[in-house]
Amino acid sequence: IPENWEDELYTGRGWQGRILIGSNRYELFADEAPRLQDQCRDLYGDNTPLAWRAADALLTGKQPDEAAVRTAWHRVHTDFMYRYYTDLLAGKLGNFLPVWNYSFDFLPATHGFDHGVLFDDCADFPAEKRADFEKMRDILRQIYVSFTLGETPSAEGMPVWTMYRAPEYAKMHLDIPCRMESHPQGDSLQGFPPCVIVREEEEESV
Repeated sequence: IPENWEDELYTGRGWQGRILIGSNRYELFADEAPRLQDQCRDLYGDNTPLAWRAADALLTGKQPDEAAVRTAWHRVHTDFMYRYYTDLLAGKLGNFLPVWNYSFDFLPATHGFDHGVLFDDCADFPAEKRADFEKMRDILRQIYVSFTLGETPSAEGMPVWTMYRAPEYAKMHLDIPCRMESHPQGDSLQGFPPCVIVREEEEESV
């Protein structure tokens, strides 16, 4: 990673192009670790207190039973590891590039499930929901074809997809049916560091 990576990435003086970016609604929801909060130190290092603060805020006023705690930590891990920084990157690049941002909400909407649908990997999908699976597959394929052809991402029956820019920060929620929503306050938990990249200097050869 070059020393000036932020300047190259966020000023428009680097790569130029069109961007289709997004994340899944429950990126880490399938994780079967018994206590998700025990993963904090390994995942976040010095930022661990921020993750605990976010989880505590989600549990305020709720009965902190095991299910509620697990649901809160699922969201913290999903947003802190994926969704928050996806939206942050999309917003910064949207200042000078055409960016279309999505949230893949078609359940179970776990990590990589959107690509599983795209390539028709339905082996573990309930047979009674196969028709919706095929609809979502066709929507994704139309989206990628239109984007690749240099058009605004689109699919039959899908709302017009507007670019991800301030102040609306409009995002396409890919589901049955798809819906376009604005998120001026963000579509994920807030309060995480604006950057968590740590660039280590290369060791001098002896």
